[in-house]
Amino acid sequence: MGPPHIPLRRCVGCGTQFPKRELNRIVKSPGGSVEVDTIGKLPGRGVYLCNQPDCWERSLRKSRVDYALRTRLTPGDRQHLLEYAQHVRSK
Repeated sequence: MGPPHIPLRRCVGCGTQFPKRELNRIVKSPGGSVEVDTIGKLPGRGVYLCNQPDCWERSLRKSRVDYALRTRLTPGDRQHLLEYAQHVRSK
């Protein structure tokens, strides 16, 4: 038997591939709300961001998250995601 399979995902901010568990998932639920998926199992369309604060700020500023989720983020959604990014930075 070979080594175990490790799923990889690409950060929408920097484009670098990481193991799925090292990334933060942002999901647009079927109801249309946008939130950070801390368990990685919420239903809906998801995108991944690494732990670099620059990636969060750049991808929100350039609407990369909007494009990937196929939606338009509200100012409240953007603020919530930036606050979460600051929380990630302080870890």
